[in-house]
Formats: sequence, structure tokens, C-alpha cells
Amino acid sequence: MIARRLIVLAAAGTFSLALPLIASAPRAAAAATSGPCASAQTQLAMNTCWGAAANTSDHQVSVAYAYLLARATGERRTLVVAAQNAWKTYRDTECKAAGANFAGGSIQPMEISICRDRLNRARVADLKADASDTP
Repeated sequence: MIARRLIVLAAAGTFSLALPLIASAPRAAAAATSGPCASAQTQLAMNTCWGAAANTSDHQVSVAYAYLLARATGERRTLVVAAQNAWKTYRDTECKAAGANFAGGSIQPMEISICRDRLNRARVADLKADASDTP
């Protein structure tokens, strides 16, 4: 089905416009049909479920960050704070970019939430690893 669409798009000269949508579609489709929201049946339900998942992983980041921050002292503490602020900026910008492919569409909030949840989970793992390295 996708191959047929690509042929039609290429013939129409709109192939290059479709590439961003196609490139991000597999990751979003895989996430939307697996994980915590696999049972959601409507776009509204998927948006709501992924929003809740992203909020939960946001909280997990906060807890892991607070734990690391409580153990860090001196220059390390200053650097941990700076790194967390830079990471938040990166996450928010990256996820805004991921959602931009679907601007104005009903899937956009889900795309942003899936991105936030994915990056949050990776950040929690990093923060936990950093905490285990802190005396």
C-alpha cells in the first residue's frame, strides 16, 4: 500500500513532500499499537492515553533527577542542573519537531506525547546510571 502511494506521489511530483511523513510514520505506528496504549481504539483515546503515559514518565524523570541532585555536591551539582535544563530544552524542541509533521491533525498530540515518553524513559535510565556513579 505504501509502495503504491510512493509511486503515485513520485509520478505526481509530490514525492519529496511525503518523505517526512513516511519517515516518521513507522515509529509512531509501532508505538501507537504497542506499549501502554495498545488497547486504545480511537484517536482521542490514543491521544489521552499517550498524554497520560508522557505525564507519568515526566514524573519519573523528576524523581530520578531529584535523587541524583540530592547526592551531587559542588561543581557536579551545578553541572547536573545545567545538564537537566539543557535536556529539557532538547526534549521539548525534539518532540515539537516530531509533531510538526502532523501540524493541525488529530494525531499531532499523540506524536508529541510518544516522543516525550520515549525521551523521558531514556533520561530516567541515564539519571539512574549517573546516580549509581555518585558516591
